[in-house]
Amino acid sequence: MTNHHDTFFKQVFSDKANTIDFSKHTLRKALSANLDYESFRLENVSYVDEHLAEYFSDVVYTCNYGTLKIRIALLF
Repeated sequence: MTNHHDTFFKQVFSDKANTIDFSKHTLRKALSANLDYESFRLENVSYVDEHLAEYFSDVVYTCNYGTLKIRIALLF
């Protein structure tokens, strides 16, 4: 059985421009102001275990936050 939500989510947020736009318009300004959007890099990693993968998808980006390198996991 195809999970259309999972497929849609991964297609949309695997596009860096979509993720940046979403982040800029969703995150608090104080947080968003410190993100280096040019440094966003899509990771080929999942943090959702097999049991939860049936219900959730995740897309992980690394980026710079001020002087720190961080990971951002989008989980819906």
